[in-house]
Amino acid sequence: MTESHRAPGVAPHVRALRQSGLLNAAGDDHFEKHIQLVRNALGVPVAIVSLLEEDRQVFAAHAGLPKVWAEKGETPLTHSFCQYVVREEANLSVADARLHPVLKDNLAIRDLGVIAYLGTPLRLPTGEVVGALAAIDTDARAWSERNRLLLESIAEVVSDKIRAYISDLNWETMFAQLHEGMIMGEVLRDEAGHVYDWRHREVNPACGRMLGIDYRKIAGKTLRELFPAIEREWLDEVASVVETGQPARFLRQFSGFDRWYEGSCQSTGPDTFVMLFMDVTARVKAEEELRASQDFTTLRQAALLEIGDRTRATIDIDLILASTAEVLGKALGSTRAGYGQVDPLTETVEVGQDWTSGSAVSMAGMHHFRDYGSFIENLKRGEDVLIFDVSEDERTRDSEALLLAHDIRMLVNIPIMESGVMTGLMLLHFDKPRPFGKVEADFVRAVADRTQAALKQARAVAAEKLREGEISHRLKNSMAMVQAIAMQTLKGADIEDRRAAFTARLSALANAHELLLKRTWHSAPLDETIRSALLPHGEAHRFHISGPTLDLSPKQSLSMSLAVHELATNAIKYGALREAEGKISIGWSLFRSETGQPMFGWTWQEKGGPIVAPPQRSGFGSRLISRVLPSDFAGEVAIDYPPTGLVCTLTCPAWDTADIPPADAGLVEVSA
Repeated sequence: MTESHRAPGVAPHVRALRQSGLLNAAGDDHFEKHIQLVRNALGVPVAIVSLLEEDRQVFAAHAGLPKVWAEKGETPLTHSFCQYVVREEANLSVADARLHPVLKDNLAIRDLGVIAYLGTPLRLPTGEVVGALAAIDTDARAWSERNRLLLESIAEVVSDKIRAYISDLNWETMFAQLHEGMIMGEVLRDEAGHVYDWRHREVNPACGRMLGIDYRKIAGKTLRELFPAIEREWLDEVASVVETGQPARFLRQFSGFDRWYEGSCQSTGPDTFVMLFMDVTARVKAEEELRASQDFTTLRQAALLEIGDRTRATIDIDLILASTAEVLGKALGSTRAGYGQVDPLTETVEVGQDWTSGSAVSMAGMHHFRDYGSFIENLKRGEDVLIFDVSEDERTRDSEALLLAHDIRMLVNIPIMESGVMTGLMLLHFDKPRPFGKVEADFVRAVADRTQAALKQARAVAAEKLREGEISHRLKNSMAMVQAIAMQTLKGADIEDRRAAFTARLSALANAHELLLKRTWHSAPLDETIRSALLPHGEAHRFHISGPTLDLSPKQSLSMSLAVHELATNAIKYGALREAEGKISIGWSLFRSETGQPMFGWTWQEKGGPIVAPPQRSGFGSRLISRVLPSDFAGEVAIDYPPTGLVCTLTCPAWDTADIPPADAGLVEVSA
């Protein structure tokens, strides 16, 4: 026998021993009969089953050891002879350890009284030697061949016991650690032999987790005791497996838990079975959602096509709003649906022709966002607002009574943003909470985009027709103006001077019409647009024009020119230009609203004319200003009639914010 040197790290036999679970057997009575057999057969006072760890030997079984070591159940390697059996994987026979060249200094001689030693290896089912079966005498003794053969025979029985123990331990470990739920059960029959229930003989922890019950409380109970209302199919399938001996797979819902389980059942003998199953609720619901999503995709496509068909051939704003709201509301089963035009400055929304399911009343008209909660802050940031229950959401809880009065339990608001500013809103109302996710939100946004595009197209067509009517109207007026110019200019004897003045005035009138008809410009300066439109309407000193340099789009330029032309014509007929002292101030500025949004403001203000009163009816020019300017500038126009003179204002989101001041900086004057 020679000393062997241990390699760095955990020795292979130690790793195998730990992985086997055999160390858990230490101190139990698994090998009690075997060591008693060794003592009786070999006539020794001490017998042990020793397992070798990295720095100790552990007694899986022992008899005859001194009390102190028997209670410890282990010794350090300084007290071990068995370590040499394991290292050499061979028998060790020692007649007198006190005389042995390697063992004479081993502390087992002094502390355990080990003098004579006979040991044989114990192997795992995988072949590793992990311990020894040993017979020990406290006196010197010569071991016979018969002693060796007897010990080896008993060691084979111990090794078989080890294999059985490990097999059982592996089964128990697998049973406990199995991710699938496992039931080993037996069916119960009535007097006629019909299966009416089954009993859980054993269940693993995973079974308890999936059923939401402590697994230790399931064993011994019948299916009906645990779940009186369970579906009959659970019992019938097990009965069929036991009756026919044919295994079965299943995917079935347990409605009592609203859960789905998938697994298999197999007969294991007369009236006994084993069942393996998994909770697949998440998978089943995901598949259901996928099918619903596919169905919804088809519905969405059909709805968007219908919206396109119903809005393509009309410029009727109310009809467009009613059509899109109806398609959207029916597709999502809402109580109310509609589209609103938003004023971000006043935090109001004007809902157009909406749609209701029949039980709810229309909410068409002007509404203040903050009357209904604080979610306006989310909308202004461009965030979708989805509130499943207005009574529970902190943004609407204080406005619950008003919302419920309008049959709004759940609301969906999808903002429409332009240049970072909310200009429109698609709204959905429900009288009770319902599922609503990203797919539905994307659909609402798609409808909102279609609605906005249809409205822009309708307004553009309407504005174009209005412009065409205005140009025709202006051409007629121009002929009358030419006649007036001629009559006023050609009076008197100095005919040549009169002709020159007549020619100059006709030229100014032509310049104004040339600006109106130029649609190929990429841009036009705002101040130039205004001056060109004013040329035929009076002396330059009667107009005060001020504001920062800004470029208009072709559409904005034409719209502004028509509006200024109309306002100036009105001033000549009824306003400030009718009197010799009358003057007109035209100014504009860039500023930020209270919420920080970049804005553009434009003002026409008359002074020094006759006392003004609101007209009894709206003329063609007023309608043009009120419709064309808001459409082309995406803003709002107001015409007021204070006694001192007419005031017209335009307010809209700024389209050029490069030089916008941090706050309202007032007007920046340019030369008139």
